[in-house]
Amino acid sequence: MNNHIPKIAAVLFDMDGVLIDSNAVIERAWLAAAQMYGITISEQDMLQHIHGQPGPHTIRALFADLPIDDQQKVQAHIIDCENTATYDPIPGVAQLITALHAANIYVGIVTSGWREKVDRVTTMLGVEKYISVIVERDDVNRGKPFPTLIF
Repeated sequence: MNNHIPKIAAVLFDMDGVLIDSNAVIERAWLAAAQMYGITISEQDMLQHIHGQPGPHTIRALFADLPIDDQQKVQAHIIDCENTATYDPIPGVAQLITALHAANIYVGIVTSGWREKVDRVTTMLGVEKYISVIVERDDVNRGKPFPTLIF
């Protein structure tokens, strides 16, 4: 029998839904954008085209009838909302990251969010000094569901 217990070297966290509860912020942002253009977003639209989807998908699915410059305004609105919002942390996540760091386990964040949002969230959680690596949307040339790194 092998009594060797492997040591965990690193833990990678997604951000939305793992470090923070971002659903309300994301929903409010898209609903506000839709309201600006008289577009109705249903609960089914939220589930199918917003949650877990990259912004370009959502814009193609729900805002395709708008001129390109208005689609760009929608995207800019969403980026601003997500990067400046106050989020509720997932309970216990800051303590977990601190404990992992204390156990000499590297901690990373992998997200389709923007770096500004990542920095805001890590500061809010008080864990920025414990994060060893961040992979965000600008670090990949293809995003969800099969991201590829551009390093």
